[in-house]
Amino acid sequence: MKRVLSVFMSFILIFTSLNIIPYKTKAYTNPSYFNKIRIGLKSMANTSLNITLNGDYLFNNEVLTSGSTYSLTLNGTKIIFRGQAYDEINLFPLNYDSALLTIQSGTTINKYQGDFKFKIIENKIFPINSLYIEDYLKGVVGFEMSDYFPIEALKAQAVAARNYTLTNLNLYKNLGFDLNDTIECQVYGGYNDKLKNVIRAVDETRGQVQLYNETLVQAFYSASNGGYTEATENVWSTALPYCVIKQDTFDNEAWKPETITYTSSQLNTLLKQRAVISQTDTFIKLDINSITRYPSGRVASIDVIYKDISGAIKKITLTKSRTRTAFSVPSSLYTLTYNSATDSYSFTGKGNGHGVGLSQIGAKNRASAGQTFKDILAFYYHGSYTTSLLPKITEIITDRSKVIINQPVNVTVISSGGSNTGYLYKYEIYNENNLIYSTDYSDNNTHIFTPNYVGEYTIKAYMKDKLSNSNYDDVKEAKVMVYPNVLIDSININKTKLFTQDEVIITPETTGGTGNYLYSYKIIKDQNIISETQYSTDNKFKFTPNEKGEYRILVNVKDIESINEVDNSQEVTFVVFNRPYINKFDVTSPAFEKRNVDLKVTTNEGSDLGLKYKFEIFKENALIIQSDFMNNNSISFIPQQFGEYKAKVYILDNLTENIEDVKEFSFTVNEEPVKVSKLPIYWGMRGNDVVQIQSALTFLGYNIGTIDGIFGSKTYNGVVSFQKSVGLNATGTVDAATLKALNDAYIEKLSKK
Repeated sequence: MKRVLSVFMSFILIFTSLNIIPYKTKAYTNPSYFNKIRIGLKSMANTSLNITLNGDYLFNNEVLTSGSTYSLTLNGTKIIFRGQAYDEINLFPLNYDSALLTIQSGTTINKYQGDFKFKIIENKIFPINSLYIEDYLKGVVGFEMSDYFPIEALKAQAVAARNYTLTNLNLYKNLGFDLNDTIECQVYGGYNDKLKNVIRAVDETRGQVQLYNETLVQAFYSASNGGYTEATENVWSTALPYCVIKQDTFDNEAWKPETITYTSSQLNTLLKQRAVISQTDTFIKLDINSITRYPSGRVASIDVIYKDISGAIKKITLTKSRTRTAFSVPSSLYTLTYNSATDSYSFTGKGNGHGVGLSQIGAKNRASAGQTFKDILAFYYHGSYTTSLLPKITEIITDRSKVIINQPVNVTVISSGGSNTGYLYKYEIYNENNLIYSTDYSDNNTHIFTPNYVGEYTIKAYMKDKLSNSNYDDVKEAKVMVYPNVLIDSININKTKLFTQDEVIITPETTGGTGNYLYSYKIIKDQNIISETQYSTDNKFKFTPNEKGEYRILVNVKDIESINEVDNSQEVTFVVFNRPYINKFDVTSPAFEKRNVDLKVTTNEGSDLGLKYKFEIFKENALIIQSDFMNNNSISFIPQQFGEYKAKVYILDNLTENIEDVKEFSFTVNEEPVKVSKLPIYWGMRGNDVVQIQSALTFLGYNIGTIDGIFGSKTYNGVVSFQKSVGLNATGTVDAATLKALNDAYIEKLSKK
């Protein structure tokens, strides 16, 4: 960056107005960054210009088509354009990004982006190019550094040039622009698409600036510092805390040629040209012994001895930058010798320029050594740091990172920085890298989308400042995993039929979702909800019914990430029975020995699967009969002895195959009613046996006369009649068959009674 003294003095005025804050207050913003800047093309100003439109341009509400060529000529205080006279000409591209305007001034031809104003300044047609800072820098960096420089050096130069631009806006406000395109500011040569590395460096540092304590750094730079950076107060007047003296081992650039020699006669002419001495003065010598130096080794002061018109010997002390500019040498980092034989002074030195801030040679060498542009800038601007003027997405928030398909996802984007005029947002939704949809820009920092596919989704949020001309200023993404719907595949139940006070256990088998489920259960009987649970992670539900009847259990499931009240429901039914019990015991009455005795139990309740029964019969505590479990609820047996008996009855329900009830019953077996000591008994016999036969016949309704123990005709006739009635041979003699028949008839009649 080459500067004339008058421009340096302008810098000094700017420096003295700076308020260097020694602590951070809030994030630095600079709305000017987002506005177009106006560059006065001083190098292209001329009395006549030729322009060619590469793209359509608007002029006074008229579209000038691409490819058109026009001449602008100066005529007094007017500009002649298309045969008409104007005070100024304004051209606006219809497509800022693609349009280029070519200007030919004399033999110089350059292309430019942006808007144009042509006005008369100092009797010339003066083009003023309005464009965004980033586009301007692409036409600056390539004129300060070669395109072949390492990319990190070019990036450092781009940031420094961006800083310079922002700290010098309105430098030529009185002329209607901010900066000009010459070495008075930064050389700007318009758009050159061949400078690939320059364009890349500007793009990759877009919006980035160098700050010191949240204040924009005055980013001075020079071609070479010769091995030491210099402090601003040693070149101009104001000290800046980030421009200090320190050794730079990456810059040891000697002058080319290394030594510059002037004779006294040549110095006499040069010093007059530089207005160090007047035209009537005569140079005598440079006082080498008067030289003082800064810690950097640069010449701080030197005395020039001369003679005025009256012949008086005088001196003038040159300080700061004049120790360089007065002698037209590359830098103040030199040694000075005098050769009396040739009456000449030899300047031998290093560096090129003032040495303040960034060294372009040093930046090149540092980048070649692997340093990043931030490393380079932090070295040359001591205590500074790189930040971005672009707004940033500080956070992208999704209300959930896991979601069930067809459920909405809420996205919120938090931004900061920029011009403080607000932000615009655009969203792109991807499923497994496939773009599902995108939105246009709006000022809505929230977005809701409902995924229709399973898999990983990427939400890309693009944000830009409302004043930004970029496609976007920042982009961030968030990931959301979308899971399939939750389904209850089946419900496992340990029992579909059970008894009261038994436990039923429900275990649903669930698929889909994230695999983390919440369950709730409702117990329904007779259309009434008798029990209900809250959602929990327990997929095993236990319930003990107290009443018989049909029950339904409604199982609700939802994924832990779901916003639904219920994701899926299934129900299972079961039947509850009361436990069976023995209610009644029946036995043949009266019961007689040697006759069939029937035992029967009656039960209540039990399941619909039926019961099984088991009987045990005891006589005087001795087990005489035992059955297996059987479906029959009765048993018959023939007791061989009369007396007291006990029956023990077991019941088993087929539902559980467990013994549900056991009861014991006692019953009496009677002696046979007709008993004789011997058989047969026939006509003519006497005694108690005959009495037994007579008594039995009489009980059965046969008229045998008086029971006297004498087997006579009446007794005989009664026996014959009985034998005939029961189908026996009518012999009149009581044999075993007849005795049995008498007992059977006797017992039958007793039973009927």
